[in-house]
Amino acid sequence: MKKKIGPATFGDAQLSRPPLTLDEQESGYILNSPGLSRGRFTATQRVWVFVAGLLLASVFVGMMPAFTGRTPVVNALHLGFIVAVFATALLLLWYATRGRRAYIYVDLDDDEMREVVPNIVGAPTVLKRMPFAEIDGVRLDHGAEADLAALYLRQQDGEWEALAQFEGSRHQLSFLRERLACDVFRPQTPSASRPAANDRLQSIGNRTDSVHPC
Repeated sequence: MKKKIGPATFGDAQLSRPPLTLDEQESGYILNSPGLSRGRFTATQRVWVFVAGLLLASVFVGMMPAFTGRTPVVNALHLGFIVAVFATALLLLWYATRGRRAYIYVDLDDDEMREVVPNIVGAPTVLKRMPFAEIDGVRLDHGAEADLAALYLRQQDGEWEALAQFEGSRHQLSFLRERLACDVFRPQTPSASRPAANDRLQSIGNRTDSVHPC
């Protein structure tokens, strides 16, 4: 079920760009926004690009006069092989450039956020993991554009790290920040290696960059 954090929910004016959406999942939710189009290549994708480049090079070599001018049957087979190699190269390039759009998966079962790129086949590629236990603050910085903001997470060492850019109205983006803070800092069972989230809340309760509306 896809729930839009947009005009239908808050009555805001329709944005010129697609609104931020929150796609509820069984174990959490997925955050999608035009501001998440942070295309990256993984190491595997780079390999596919390299292989595709070699195949395309072989196609151009195969079309040289030295490899043509034989009997019609041989030429037909040769042309068919060239077409097959060219199609394979294009398929590899298409496969390698998948996932140019990332999304954020908030996993409430594993208590972590993941930056994920969907793959055409197989499981999504996880670019980054952000365990809740290592997050000590949530901040939202609006840029020059009113409907664009960068979401930052503070690690326990005090360093701020950008999560992603999201597009939406100030109301929508503030709701997103509150929802994330609510889930990241929700009470958890403490362990020897990880303090309870409500203990971390008490330590940052007076900071204006973090909220806990739950």
